[in-house]
Amino acid sequence: MDFGKKDDAKKAMKLMWKEGITLKQAWRQIKSGKKGKASKKRKGMSPKKKKAAANAKKAMKLKWKEGITLKQAWKKVNKFGDTVCPPGFEPNAMWSGKSGQLQCIKMCGPGKYRDSTSNRCRKIQVPVAARVVPDGMEINPATGRLRKVCLPPNMRNDKGRCVKPKAPVVLKPGYEINPETGKMRKMCLPGQYRDPISGRCKTIKDFSVEPLLIKAPVPTTESLLLNLGKKCKFGNNRKCGFGTCKACGGR
Repeated sequence: MDFGKKDDAKKAMKLMWKEGITLKQAWRQIKSGKKGKASKKRKGMSPKKKKAAANAKKAMKLKWKEGITLKQAWKKVNKFGDTVCPPGFEPNAMWSGKSGQLQCIKMCGPGKYRDSTSNRCRKIQVPVAARVVPDGMEINPATGRLRKVCLPPNMRNDKGRCVKPKAPVVLKPGYEINPETGKMRKMCLPGQYRDPISGRCKTIKDFSVEPLLIKAPVPTTESLLLNLGKKCKFGNNRKCGFGTCKACGGR
């Protein structure tokens, strides 16, 4: 077999051991000018693949360095600043790798800040300047709006309106003020009390003395015998029998 040049023979020998082929097949490839699989040039990787490969190397190093699982190392690598967000977005500080979470979130606009508890944008509270109150006006503490000042002797009632003060009520003899309505009413006389339901004066009853019961006279036998044979004045004209006509008793 003609091996040709010395350098080609070395190349054929290396190609045989590298690709696991025979020396004849390796020499044919060298002689024909074709290169093996290993001699082919690798195509350049995209930036996305390069970034993924770099993160994978970092995760592997972190796994052996800290003695954690590869899954935990991958989460740490993706969490601490390895994610590149597009313009107008920023990395999510509360991202934990769970489904539904976003690694990049919108940046808060001017005059806003990100709440550390809810991770949402909130408005920056600006202290309000002191309000100028014109003459003859005041601020309503209930609504915070302006309202007119009550000029004396007027007073502000419970509804917030300015009303004139009520004149003192002059009580007449035998009258009193009703605490429920504020109007005058007659006082109860001695021996009377005011009913809490109707509000009227009623007489106090004395239950210590029992009322005398008037009993009807019991007819005797003599009065019944005298009534025999008499006509009854009430109802039909018939003679009274013994114990039958009570209307004729004693007449």
